Amino acid sequence: MKPRGCAGGAGATPPPPVRPPRRWSFAGWALALALLDQGVKAQVLRLGAEGLLPRDAGWAALAPSLNRGVAFSLGASGGWGLLLALGGLAALGALSARLRSSPLRCPELALLWGGALGNLTDRFLRGGVVDYLALRHPLPLPSLNLADLFLSAGALLLLADLLRPPGKDPSSAPPPG
Repeated sequence: MKPRGCAGGAGATPPPPVRPPRRWSFAGWALALALLDQGVKAQVLRLGAEGLLPRDAGWAALAPSLNRGVAFSLGASGGWGLLLALGGLAALGALSARLRSSPLRCPELALLWGGALGNLTDRFLRGGVVDYLALRHPLPLPSLNLADLFLSAGALLLLADLLRPPGKDPSSAPPPG
């Protein structure tokens, strides 16, 4: 006879349910991306101040600068940068509320929010966004940072997802079998 409380015995207590590991929400990923962006900016600023920053790689240069405007330095002279950034954040919030129901859009939202939070943190801490990567080839482009890359990638992925015909949505496909 098995002791009371062991599996299979009389009055046995069932084992606790096994829960699958929790997945990070898009907010967790967004925060991680924003922290990564801030860490890279801190390193670039530190190395630049110490004169240890490799400046020229041919196709790109590391040249830290403070962008007081918005994307591509628009509005840098008028002090509208923070107001426009907050307006963009509000629009992103409204977009997120509408798109959260689709699991496919979580990566896009994480990239968008991560980039927005990274650059907004700069605006509050430094009065402008730290840009450090100047791409030169084939056309001279404005300086940018990791948060800008997150924003651009998120926007492109979201656009591609929204332009996908409804029948081509992998989340609506029947399971294989």
